Amino acid sequence: MATDATTRAEINEVLDEFRTAVAAQDVGRLLSQFAPDADVVSIGTGAAEWYVGRDAMRDGLERDFDGASAFTVDFAPPIVTAVGDVAWLAAGFNGRALIEGADVRLHGRLTAVLVRRNGRWRFVQTHTSIPFGETWGA
Repeated sequence: MATDATTRAEINEVLDEFRTAVAAQDVGRLLSQFAPDADVVSIGTGAAEWYVGRDAMRDGLERDFDGASAFTVDFAPPIVTAVGDVAWLAAGFNGRALIEGADVRLHGRLTAVLVRRNGRWRFVQTHTSIPFGETWGA
Protein backbone atom coordinates (compact mmCIF):
# COMPACT_ATOMS: atom_id res chain seq x y z
CA MET A 1 0.00 0.00 0.00
CA ALA A 2 1.67 3.22 -1.13
CA THR A 3 1.61 6.28 1.12
CA ASP A 4 2.10 9.66 -0.51
CA ALA A 5 5.25 11.70 0.08
CA THR A 6 3.36 14.51 1.83
CA THR A 7 1.93 12.16 4.46
CA ARG A 8 5.32 10.51 5.01
CA ALA A 9 6.92 13.95 5.47
CA GLU A 10 4.21 15.00 7.95
CA ILE A 11 4.70 11.81 9.98
CA ASN A 12 8.47 12.39 9.96
CA GLU A 13 7.81 15.89 11.36
CA VAL A 14 5.88 14.30 14.25
CA LEU A 15 8.86 12.03 14.99
CA ASP A 16 11.24 15.01 14.77
CA GLU A 17 9.09 16.96 17.23
CA PHE A 18 9.00 13.92 19.53
CA ARG A 19 12.81 13.64 19.36
CA THR A 20 13.22 17.35 20.10
CA ALA A 21 10.81 17.19 23.06
CA VAL A 22 12.66 14.18 24.50
CA ALA A 23 16.00 16.02 24.25
CA ALA A 24 14.44 19.00 26.05
CA GLN A 25 12.79 16.66 28.60
CA ASP A 26 9.64 18.68 27.93
CA VAL A 27 6.75 16.52 29.14
CA GLY A 28 4.07 18.96 27.99
CA ARG A 29 5.54 19.13 24.51
CA LEU A 30 5.71 15.34 24.33
CA LEU A 31 2.10 14.98 25.44
CA SER A 32 1.01 17.48 22.78
CA GLN A 33 2.06 14.88 20.20
CA PHE A 34 -0.78 12.64 21.44
CA ALA A 35 -4.46 13.06 20.67
CA PRO A 36 -6.37 14.51 23.64
CA ASP A 37 -8.59 11.41 23.82
CA ALA A 38 -9.06 9.64 27.16
CA ASP A 39 -8.14 6.28 25.63
CA VAL A 40 -4.76 7.10 24.07
CA VAL A 41 -2.29 4.35 24.92
CA SER A 42 1.48 4.27 25.34
CA ILE A 43 3.15 0.95 26.10
CA GLY A 44 6.80 0.99 27.14
CA THR A 45 9.38 -1.69 27.79
CA GLY A 46 8.95 -1.95 31.57
CA ALA A 47 6.44 -4.25 33.25
CA ALA A 48 4.50 -1.27 34.66
CA GLU A 49 4.74 0.87 31.51
CA TRP A 50 1.19 0.54 30.22
CA TYR A 51 -0.30 4.03 30.19
CA VAL A 52 -3.86 4.90 29.22
CA GLY A 53 -4.60 8.62 28.96
CA ARG A 54 -2.36 11.64 29.10
CA ASP A 55 -2.33 11.87 32.91
CA ALA A 56 -0.87 8.37 33.19
CA MET A 57 1.61 9.19 30.41
CA ARG A 58 2.64 12.37 32.22
CA ASP A 59 3.41 10.39 35.39
CA GLY A 60 5.50 7.89 33.43
CA LEU A 61 7.43 10.55 31.51
CA GLU A 62 8.17 12.51 34.65
CA ARG A 63 9.49 9.33 36.26
CA ASP A 64 11.60 8.54 33.18
CA PHE A 65 13.16 12.01 33.17
CA ASP A 66 13.69 12.15 36.93
CA GLY A 67 17.40 12.00 37.57
CA ALA A 68 18.33 12.09 33.88
CA SER A 69 20.63 14.97 32.99
CA ALA A 70 20.52 14.11 29.28
CA PHE A 71 18.09 12.10 27.21
CA THR A 72 18.11 11.62 23.43
CA VAL A 73 16.37 9.43 20.90
CA ASP A 74 17.04 9.05 17.18
CA PHE A 75 14.74 7.16 14.84
CA ALA A 76 15.68 5.12 11.81
CA PRO A 77 13.66 6.01 8.71
CA PRO A 78 10.16 4.79 9.53
CA ILE A 79 7.95 2.52 7.50
CA VAL A 80 4.75 4.56 7.19
CA THR A 81 1.37 3.52 5.83
CA ALA A 82 -1.76 5.65 5.83
CA VAL A 83 -5.34 5.27 4.74
CA GLY A 84 -7.31 8.47 4.95
CA ASP A 85 -6.78 10.08 8.34
CA VAL A 86 -5.21 7.04 10.03
CA ALA A 87 -1.54 6.13 9.76
CA TRP A 88 0.69 3.54 11.33
CA LEU A 89 4.44 3.29 11.48
CA ALA A 90 7.31 1.10 12.52
CA ALA A 91 10.83 2.38 13.18
CA GLY A 92 13.98 1.38 14.96
CA PHE A 93 15.47 3.80 17.44
CA ASN A 94 18.61 4.48 19.42
CA GLY A 95 18.16 6.12 22.79
CA ARG A 96 20.71 7.45 25.20
CA ALA A 97 20.39 8.84 28.70
CA LEU A 98 22.76 10.04 31.35
CA ILE A 99 21.12 8.84 34.56
CA GLU A 100 22.85 9.52 37.86
CA GLY A 101 26.19 9.53 36.05
CA ALA A 102 25.62 6.28 34.14
CA ASP A 103 25.55 6.32 30.33
CA VAL A 104 22.50 4.22 29.40
CA ARG A 105 21.98 3.21 25.78
CA LEU A 106 18.89 1.60 24.32
CA HIS A 107 18.40 0.10 20.89
CA GLY A 108 14.76 -0.55 20.29
CA ARG A 109 11.69 -0.47 18.12
CA LEU A 110 8.66 1.78 17.95
CA THR A 111 5.28 1.02 16.45
CA ALA A 112 2.58 3.65 16.51
CA VAL A 113 -0.87 4.59 15.25
CA LEU A 114 -1.65 8.21 14.45
CA VAL A 115 -4.81 10.08 13.47
CA ARG A 116 -5.05 13.31 11.50
CA ARG A 117 -7.45 15.85 12.94
CA ASN A 118 -7.70 19.45 11.81
CA GLY A 119 -4.71 18.86 9.54
CA ARG A 120 -2.42 17.64 12.32
CA TRP A 121 -1.14 14.11 12.94
CA ARG A 122 -1.13 12.91 16.55
CA PHE A 123 -0.37 9.61 18.21
CA VAL A 124 -3.26 7.54 19.57
CA GLN A 125 -1.12 4.52 20.36
CA THR A 126 2.61 3.89 20.77
CA HIS A 127 4.50 0.75 21.69
CA THR A 128 8.23 0.51 22.27
CA SER A 129 10.17 -2.69 22.61
CA ILE A 130 13.75 -3.69 23.22
CA PRO A 131 14.98 -6.84 21.47
CA PHE A 132 15.80 -9.60 23.92
CA GLY A 133 19.24 -11.14 24.22
CA GLU A 134 20.85 -12.43 21.09
CA THR A 135 17.89 -11.68 18.86
CA TRP A 136 19.24 -8.15 18.29
CA GLY A 137 20.74 -7.99 14.82
CA ALA A 138 19.55 -11.47 13.90
